Amino acid sequence: MDDSGRYEFSIPVRRNGGLPSARSSFVEQYAKGFQISLEVCPPCDEYKTGLDDILEGVSALNDRVLSLTDLPIPYVFVTCGALGKGEEGTLNTAVGLQEKGFTPVVHVTCKYKGREEIAEYLDSLLSEGISHLLVIRGDKSEGESRLYIPEEGFQHASDLIEFVHGYDSRFVVAGAAHPDGHPEAVSRNDDFRYSFHKFMGADHFVSQFTLYPNNFGDLFLKVNRLRNRNGMFPVTMIPSLIPVSSAKKIEKLSPVCGFKAPDDVAGYLRTNPVGEGCDSFADFQTRLYQVYERCCSGVHIYTRNFFKSSVRYLRSVEEAKYRSERKVRSSEGLSRVC
Repeated sequence: MDDSGRYEFSIPVRRNGGLPSARSSFVEQYAKGFQISLEVCPPCDEYKTGLDDILEGVSALNDRVLSLTDLPIPYVFVTCGALGKGEEGTLNTAVGLQEKGFTPVVHVTCKYKGREEIAEYLDSLLSEGISHLLVIRGDKSEGESRLYIPEEGFQHASDLIEFVHGYDSRFVVAGAAHPDGHPEAVSRNDDFRYSFHKFMGADHFVSQFTLYPNNFGDLFLKVNRLRNRNGMFPVTMIPSLIPVSSAKKIEKLSPVCGFKAPDDVAGYLRTNPVGEGCDSFADFQTRLYQVYERCCSGVHIYTRNFFKSSVRYLRSVEEAKYRSERKVRSSEGLSRVC
């Protein structure tokens, strides 16, 4: 950890003379200071949001982010749409965000598509000037007995990451990290072992939400120790937050979003060091933000297209920050008087 309180691995450097130019943009962006990225879904009936709603919501969040960090939203991640088949909606959303001045990061999954289809999609992204991707395997959708991947496709995210890097060097590829272990893994250690090639291949990582910030810290350090032993540059890993105010909502989201939640979330908050003194889950979420702000390059917010809730969450974080700074100033003034 350096003097600023950030881990030394927050800013990647390749040992043999720096990062490839396409990937250096991410490094340079997060070198500016602590930042907040977002994830949105393309227009769909489930979230009752059209493209205009999404663009308006992201703009409103950007105003709040600027007020909180003095830096605009660096990246807006766009999911792959319903059942992983919504490339058109994803592309249209990404282009719309780009026209508004945001940098989109497009989800690309292994689901349903073979190599030729993925190659065509990558070409369509590059033709629109989109080069930032989040490459994931994808999960089974509700009602599916198994994840369908064509024989000519990619069985693992690591295979697709390798393909994308070999396809065009302009792509900057993010990978997904699971601090609590992948939902299909037997344990966190098993997940780490089977994710070796993914951790070695991606340019940076966005983590799944976790109620256990120590799990995030452990994974972050293990990944970079692994890369260091294999002569690779360290990578940035950005922790995630879900702006909900209720512990019950988190319990419902746990199986859907693939993170670990204790049987009694409210009880966990009462005994967890991070949650000590918190009156509500919203307070706990604010505390999580403060923890990550001290030791990470940024945070990533899963909006689920609930933009008003996300704005309220960031407002509560800003108010908590203001109260904390005011308390420090008051104590400093008191010490001078005494």
